[in-house]
Amino acid sequence: MVAPVGSRQMHEIIPRLFLGSVHAAADRGALTEHGITHVLSVMECDIGHRQRVRLPASEADPCTRLLIAAPDIASARLDRHFDACSAFISEGLTKGSVLVHCKAGQSRSPTVVISHLMRKEGWAADRALRFVQGRRPSVHPNIGFMEQLRGLEVRLDIHQATKAALIESVEVATPKSKEDCREADAAEFREAGAAVGLDEAPDAPTSPTNATATEALIDDIPVVSAVDVQVEVADLFGARESRLRSEKFRSQCRRLNAASSLLSVAAPLRKRRYRG
Repeated sequence: MVAPVGSRQMHEIIPRLFLGSVHAAADRGALTEHGITHVLSVMECDIGHRQRVRLPASEADPCTRLLIAAPDIASARLDRHFDACSAFISEGLTKGSVLVHCKAGQSRSPTVVISHLMRKEGWAADRALRFVQGRRPSVHPNIGFMEQLRGLEVRLDIHQATKAALIESVEVATPKSKEDCREADAAEFREAGAAVGLDEAPDAPTSPTNATATEALIDDIPVVSAVDVQVEVADLFGARESRLRSEKFRSQCRRLNAASSLLSVAAPLRKRRYRG
């Protein structure tokens, strides 16, 4: 459900949970209109040595705020704030409405909202992303944040839960045993024979049982293991970028050392020239 016209920088993702930009957070009229009591900001802000600060409501600012200091880069560790952000959103929904925002409402704040939906609804990252994009089409988390959300899938065992639910739904929709399958097929053939006036229904053809089909379907379900996710998130700390910077720094040091050695050789020559 999209928020009413007049607050285009703010979209309602689920009832009373809004996603927007920094302009929406500064629009006091829109905050009051939607009954927002809690504001979660994910921005590049100076909050000292801490990465997360909670500010209580006051007379000057009636909203309770949670500030997360994080840049919009792939190596930013936004996943270390997922639990605190989800708890803050849940608290806000019990008291009023919540706005989650970053600068443009495209990458950082949608990642926080998606992680909350994954935790509360048991959705996989891709499903939660599509759901949020359906409410706010401009949403597009960077590749590092998507890797962190897939890591959250493994931590919450969302793939295993999805597979178990699919197995249960298939078993409910199909007979439990081979005998049940044969009886169901025979009943269908008897009804078909009676419809065309045959005294005896033809023998039911043999076919793979539904149980076999169920096993084949289950085997085809893709499963993401912790190893796969570790491969994907291996560079979350920016090790590759740090390695390149180190190589550049070492090459500069070599050039400086070479230059200093030449200067040390030329120094006695300059002294001799001045003495002469």
